Amino acid sequence: CPGLVHIYSLDIRQDGTLISVGGNPDTLLLIDPISGFVVKTLKTTFLEIFAIKFSSDGLKLAAAGSYPYEVYIWNCNDFE
Repeated sequence: CPGLVHIYSLDIRQDGTLISVGGNPDTLLLIDPISGFVVKTLKTTFLEIFAIKFSSDGLKLAAAGSYPYEVYIWNCNDFE
C-alpha cells in the first residue's frame, strides 16, 4: 500500500464498498475494493495504527494506535 511501511490492521465496510488499512507510519488508507485504488488518505498523530473498525452500520470508522494513545472516529459520509 502506498504510504505504509507496515500494515498492522484492516477492516472491510459491511456493505463491501471500502477497505480501510492502517499501519506504520501514521496513515490510514481507504481503498476501493473493485478498482484497488486509494480513494482517501487519513492522517493521524499516532506513530502506528494498530486497530481499525467500521461500525456495524458502516457510518463511522474508528482507529487506535500507539503514542499518543488516542482513538480517532470519523464520519464515513465525509471522513471529518
